[in-house]
This record gives sequence, C-alpha cells and structure tokens, in this order.
Amino acid sequence: MGEYFIKEERICSLFTVTSEEDLKPRAGVNMNPPPGDGCCDCCGRHISKLKPFSGEGMFNGAYLVKSFREPSLIGEEEERDIAYESQEQVHGEPDKWIKAEFDFRGPIDMNWECSECFELGDEEFYKKMGERFKREEDLATAGDDMNETSS
Repeated sequence: MGEYFIKEERICSLFTVTSEEDLKPRAGVNMNPPPGDGCCDCCGRHISKLKPFSGEGMFNGAYLVKSFREPSLIGEEEERDIAYESQEQVHGEPDKWIKAEFDFRGPIDMNWECSECFELGDEEFYKKMGERFKREEDLATAGDDMNETSS
C-alpha cells in the first residue's frame, strides 16, 4: 500500500503508488489522487511497465510518487503565451511578466512521476511531457483521419 501525505477520517492524499490497488479511489475526499489510468504524468508509461524506486526511504518500492514542480516555460512563443496566462503581466510592459517564487502559494504543478522522470530537471521534465502530449495528439489525429476516410 502506498504512503499517505494526508490521512484523516474523510480526506486522504496518497504520496506513493506501489500497486494497482493504490489507483482506486478511497472513501471521502481524495486530494490530488493518483492517475486513474496508472500512468506516469511525464512519460505516459503504465506502472506495469515501470521499474520501482529503490533505496532507503518512503519511495522505496513505489512505481509513482507525487511531485510538485515549478512550471517551466519552454517551447515556441505562442506556447509560452499560454503558460503565461497563469502569471501576471507587468502593466505597460508587454514582454515582462511577474513570476511567483516557488512556494505553495505560487503556481506549482502536481505530477505523478516514475523513478526515471522524477530524476529529470524541470525543463527536461516538461520537454519530455510535451513530447508525450504531441505523440498522443498525433495518434488521436491519425485515428480521426482514418475514421473520416472509412466513412
């Protein structure tokens, strides 16, 4: 069974996923629950295809761990514009933005990560995640194109 970040009578928040059982919702409120599909948020691999974390500590044996990262701005200018929507623009300065410091009051992303993706720096992590999104989008588009030609 996974480790808990919070475990109260009607509220829980898992911190690690060690088996398929951990993917099932618990009674009450599940804060930032593990992904229902059992896949790493970054690379998209299912826990059945992952090597567990090894070593000492609470991650030992986990396939996925909850991670908090500061959003990293990468990609083309129009992609960065989308990311900037959650930040504050400096009045009268269209190219300057106020970026919150990393703390739980500022913008942070919560992710479920495998041992391989957990080791990545923020920029590498978001680049890899973006590549996964692009692959999934291409596959979905290819499926749509096939459905249109067969109709």
